Amino acid sequence: MEAVFCTSDLQAIGCALEAKRRGIGVPEDIGIAGYDDVELAQEFVPTLTSVRFDRYEMGRMASRLLLARIQGEMPEQTVIDVGFEIMARNSTRRPTG
Repeated sequence: MEAVFCTSDLQAIGCALEAKRRGIGVPEDIGIAGYDDVELAQEFVPTLTSVRFDRYEMGRMASRLLLARIQGEMPEQTVIDVGFEIMARNSTRRPTG
C-alpha cells in the first residue's frame, strides 16, 4: 500500500477529498494519515488515522521556556518530548473480505 502522511489533519482531509474527486479509493488505493487528531478526524469518512499529542502540555512547556528565555535564563533541555499516540483509523486500513 502506498500512503500519504500530512502535517495536519486538515491537509489530510483535503488530500482524501481530492483523492475521491479523482476516483482514488481511501484506503483501497492509498492510505492517508494526518497529524494533530482534531475532532473532525473521527467524524470524517473514512475516519482519519492521525498522530495525537498533548498540545496543551506542548503549549505550557513552550510558554515556560519562552518566559525563562525572556528573563535571560538558558534552558538545560532544548528538546522536550511530550509524547504521542498513533490513532489508527479507517483511512489507512484496507477493507477485509
